[in-house]
Amino acid sequence: ATVGFNFSFLIWFSFSPFTGSMAEEFGLSTAEIGILASAAIWLAPFGRILTGWLSDKYGAPTVFAIVLGYVGVFSIASAFAQSYTVFFIERLIVATAGITFVIGIQHVAEWFDEEQLGTAEGIYAGIGNAGAAGGALLLPRVFGSDWSGPIFQTNWRAAFFYTGVVAILLGIAYYVLGEAAKTDEKRQATAEGATLKQWVYTATRYGTVVLALAYVMTFGLELSMNGWLPTYYREGFNTDNLVLASTFAATFSVAAGLLRPIGGYVSDRLAREERDIL
Repeated sequence: ATVGFNFSFLIWFSFSPFTGSMAEEFGLSTAEIGILASAAIWLAPFGRILTGWLSDKYGAPTVFAIVLGYVGVFSIASAFAQSYTVFFIERLIVATAGITFVIGIQHVAEWFDEEQLGTAEGIYAGIGNAGAAGGALLLPRVFGSDWSGPIFQTNWRAAFFYTGVVAILLGIAYYVLGEAAKTDEKRQATAEGATLKQWVYTATRYGTVVLALAYVMTFGLELSMNGWLPTYYREGFNTDNLVLASTFAATFSVAAGLLRPIGGYVSDRLAREERDIL
């Protein structure tokens, strides 16, 4: 789950280091680049609501494999796009890689006991979240401005093509090797509880609503910054050094990734001691 989520975050924000060269090829203004960056988040909220339920119903390995498979296909397709409209739509679909967060969270929850869940999910989310930093650090270095490969002469097209191939291979591996739950009994109980009535009950609880609103102002901000920071450092400081701008941008995700396991552990401790920090 952690490997799958890490790579999903990498491919989700794989466009952000290359916004300069994409803007040049498609004739985009800084404002239009901003729309492309924000579009990476448009479908994730609705997709996560659905895939969380699907993971309960059909098991995380199946759902994760499907998402990685179609994301990989559209990432490969976006590498061949010649019009900005087609490219935009294809990258919009690739951006649904962000829905894998809830699939992995559900998978981890099916394997760990309640008293360990915060720490386990903190490690999963922290390392997985660092995929955005990994993309910012690795992609500009592997696919530099002087890229000249066997299929593409353009670095961002090559990056989208090869990350798409890896996504498909990873989806196959997840489906073949993954087990949905710790026991068959737990898997069966989860599947039986995935009903519309249970969904409505969970969605309308006070705790769910409060946490959702807090999440908007925290993780929502983080996602926005992941998509925009490489462009900000490049444009704001007037540098053509793609690697330098992306490296500075990566520090943002690295910090978030390092802190998440700590937050999960603290949550476990507070729960065991029945303390309410509010």
